[in-house]
Amino acid sequence: MNITNNRFFNNKIIQKKQPITFKGYFACPLKAVHFQSDGDPDNLKLAQEFKQKVGLKESIDVFIQVNDKVIPPDKITTDTIQKLPIFIDCWAQDNKTITEDEVLINGINLHPPDTAAAEAFAKSINLTPRKLQSSIQGGNYFKGINDKDEYFAIIGENDRINTAKKIALEDAGKEVTCYGNLDTTITPYNGNEKEYEKKATLLIAKDLNIDPKNLFFIPQPNFHIDMELRPLNYPYILVNDYDCSIEVLKKAQKEAKDTLTKNQLEKLIFNTRTCRDFSAVSTAYTNMDIVTKELESYGFKVIKVPGKFDYSGTNFMNATVHQRPNGDLVYITNESCWHKQEITNPPRPNLNKLFEKALKEKVPQIKQVYFLSGPEIYHGCSYIRNKLEDKEGGIHCMTLEQPNFSEWREILKNKNKVYKANLK
Repeated sequence: MNITNNRFFNNKIIQKKQPITFKGYFACPLKAVHFQSDGDPDNLKLAQEFKQKVGLKESIDVFIQVNDKVIPPDKITTDTIQKLPIFIDCWAQDNKTITEDEVLINGINLHPPDTAAAEAFAKSINLTPRKLQSSIQGGNYFKGINDKDEYFAIIGENDRINTAKKIALEDAGKEVTCYGNLDTTITPYNGNEKEYEKKATLLIAKDLNIDPKNLFFIPQPNFHIDMELRPLNYPYILVNDYDCSIEVLKKAQKEAKDTLTKNQLEKLIFNTRTCRDFSAVSTAYTNMDIVTKELESYGFKVIKVPGKFDYSGTNFMNATVHQRPNGDLVYITNESCWHKQEITNPPRPNLNKLFEKALKEKVPQIKQVYFLSGPEIYHGCSYIRNKLEDKEGGIHCMTLEQPNFSEWREILKNKNKVYKANLK
């Protein structure tokens, strides 16, 4: 099936010089990727790995913010990082968004030191900082433009709920200055929940400069939606599907020539099936089948992929996408360590290779997949895996994309590019 990204092919965008806002939704040429240091030298090493593996090959600049300074990761040492009094965390995606003219700072989700750091970041790249008034988090929404040249956003429902609570608390005379002041367990609506949800929708629309009718709220499949889905060119979205993961594992098991590998894959199939069954009955989050139907009801085209296996330490959905000048896509994601956990002969199957093969079959436009890990912390456990298991965050959470807007407009001028995907 052909995917034609009408957003990229409309010269009206170029003629009007409308600002393009990027929040990880559209695949576009990346000018730079920004990390954020929390004082952990392994975080710096991950930024250096990104530069060596991806940045130099794809002509993407890589920077790391250390307090109020933004510098290349090879211009600072791990010793220096460890000696500094660091006051920010490593989740660059969660607290700010780069547009052509501004850096949007995610309002009450930040404590004052994080807000100051975000403002310093904006000034360092010569953009104007603007603090959002709603309670939306970076990893929980994707913003883009549809084929009618209208801005839209896909947003996790929790952000509307928390924004509604913020407004209700303020109406009750309570100050909400940062996320720590917002008790998300209370319901301060006084019987007017629907009214406050409408107010929240309007405030989010104002913050993002989007018509309220183009805000698409979806049930939470995870605490942030970027843990379970990865949008590509409008209107196509990759979503994790455990049945796809099981199918890939069963195929690998069938092709295995030795009993040890077959048994290892059988255990992984069982555990992945358990994850699928648990997600179907979880009361904390919404099953991806329901989320997928919601996305499809809005008109988005869903591509199911084997994005997660067995446990939180393997997550290929939390990814960044770069578009080359010829239109090809580059997928940058977290490396799985499953094949390194146990030393066996023959070695365990490599889940990275299984995912890459399945992904390229589904979306032939993706020509290159990079897997990043950071340094090994102990045998079979990388920095990335540890972050995914311990903090439930991966490479998309830890990076902030800065598009190359001039190159993007060159792509916009090209009306003849056709992208293909297999939607089976």
